[in-house]
Amino acid sequence: MKITYCINVRSLVLVVLCAVASQICHAEEFGTSLFPTKFQYYRYSDGHIVDQRTVSHGDHVYDALIAFFRSHRTSWSADVTTYAPLVYFKSRYLTVNCRDDEVIVNYKDMKSGRWRQLSNNVAGCAKALLK
Repeated sequence: MKITYCINVRSLVLVVLCAVASQICHAEEFGTSLFPTKFQYYRYSDGHIVDQRTVSHGDHVYDALIAFFRSHRTSWSADVTTYAPLVYFKSRYLTVNCRDDEVIVNYKDMKSGRWRQLSNNVAGCAKALLK
């Protein structure tokens, strides 16, 4: 009887862990529908801002960012890591951090009012924007 109880508790723990892992690791789609009409744009080098300005539609950097996201809508996953920026875009409800080999998005979910962070291991975002 005691052994059966331990197996059932272990099974329950395993089921809970699998459920949590599937929520954390499940791939999501992220498009450009949340993008604002303009961003504060920052470019970093060695941890210091080397370029800062407002970008909007028609600006090469803004248009390159939109094009990049349109071609990389899938394979986003929840992420709780903090990343140092390389190319960074900031608006009231959305930030985008483009690094050499990954892209990190933070956005405010308007339904829940909570901020979410997604990342995608996609190379080329920073290079596409620094042309």
